[in-house]
Amino acid sequence: MSSTIYTKLDELTLGVIAGLSKKLSDESREFKSYKQIAKWVENNYKISLNYHTLYKHLHYRMKAKLKVPRRSSIKKDEQAAIAFKNTLNKLLKMACWLEYTTPDPAKNGVKYWSQDETRIGLKTIERKIITALGVKPKGKV
Repeated sequence: MSSTIYTKLDELTLGVIAGLSKKLSDESREFKSYKQIAKWVENNYKISLNYHTLYKHLHYRMKAKLKVPRRSSIKKDEQAAIAFKNTLNKLLKMACWLEYTTPDPAKNGVKYWSQDETRIGLKTIERKIITALGVKPKGKV
């Protein structure tokens, strides 16, 4: 298995650049270091890249950088979150209207509660991940 060593940015093929930009744009959260990216390029394209060449291309040309991911639960249902956001405005308007029209809405069966979530115990360590420009990384908690 012979692999070619490239040292100049101009010698990177368009296929490698397209593959890297696609991989960094999706939310796979796969790459935590530039060495992992170099291994991925070597496994998929059979090209061995110098670390500095890869770093310069990703950081300066593609504007990819290490970012701290936002916390997101593994059990989170994306469709339920979107539906909640869509109906929340209507529910709040209705609750405000009921409070405005009746002096004591609790007597009529309208009760609203609020809760502040606190996290007690072991907190997970958030490692930075490399993503493309404009991609907000999400970390699973």
